[in-house]
Amino acid sequence: MASLDPRLQFHILTFIPSFSNICKKVKQCSHVQKGCLNHLMVVEILRTGLGTLWSHCLTTVKSCCTLPSKLQPKDHDIAVAHPYINCWRMAQTSSFLLAALRCGTRAPNFQSAFEMDEIAVVEVFFYYQVVWLKVTGQDHIAHIKLPLMCHVHGDSEIELPFCQLVVEEVIPCLNRWKRDPKEYPTHFNIYNVQQAEFVPIGSIDEPICIPLPLWHVILVKYKCIYGTMWPLYWAKGIHPSGALGGILADMYPHPSIWPVAFDFPRTHINTLSVVRVEGNHWPHIFTPLDGHLDCTVERMNVQEDEVSDVDSDADWDVEDWDGETVTEEI
Repeated sequence: MASLDPRLQFHILTFIPSFSNICKKVKQCSHVQKGCLNHLMVVEILRTGLGTLWSHCLTTVKSCCTLPSKLQPKDHDIAVAHPYINCWRMAQTSSFLLAALRCGTRAPNFQSAFEMDEIAVVEVFFYYQVVWLKVTGQDHIAHIKLPLMCHVHGDSEIELPFCQLVVEEVIPCLNRWKRDPKEYPTHFNIYNVQQAEFVPIGSIDEPICIPLPLWHVILVKYKCIYGTMWPLYWAKGIHPSGALGGILADMYPHPSIWPVAFDFPRTHINTLSVVRVEGNHWPHIFTPLDGHLDCTVERMNVQEDEVSDVDSDADWDVEDWDGETVTEEI
């Protein structure tokens, strides 16, 4: 991933609303259980729509489009920054960036780590409740793929602060500018691959230390959620879990750390998201998916002598998997 030119970032920050205002105006996703997920605000850096803030849904629900946010920068502030941004935009490969460009977390003594060069991005699967099914008396559980920043300690380990800007914006109970403490859960579990079970996260303000190389995907869930499906299979790449792509794939100007030795390696979609206006509908962001002419899928951490067969991975589907043999009620 190409680094974000600090000069470009500086001029974008001159018109982006404050993080507190972003969190106050963030939209709750209407396609999941109330209080489970918010949208993520991203900023457009294309020449024609420079500075437009978009409310981006992290789920795979097709009817939940990425639409313009009600919160927008002032036109005058964008106009002032426009010529400077044009000078430094040519090397930027992304069309949209994370609106919360200010790197940081609430973790004590961790801010200095993000001010250093040893920063990487690691993928986290976060489980949430889609809907409560009255007929069966069970939750319908799904997960989103959430790229998070971490601090790299050489080849030995990474420190992952769970509570960082993206998490505070997306997870309602951690959004201190908008949350209702009486309504939302406040505790989380992380999947322990060795124990094959979810265990409590001691403190969201303390970094989670994970050894390198990374042998598994990091799984996190609300503590109150039960009935997560096949966590060991997702964590160890025994089951394909879909590619990380679109806006999320290029959200940070930092390299990524991917799991190794997977039967089904993690995949990354290389494509550019674009703004579309169709008929009388509101403009929305369109991201080409696997199989589209403008989309290429890259397997991560695959040995050169391995045969790449991305299409076969895409043919796997949750409904085709024999859930009774691998379901883990945790």
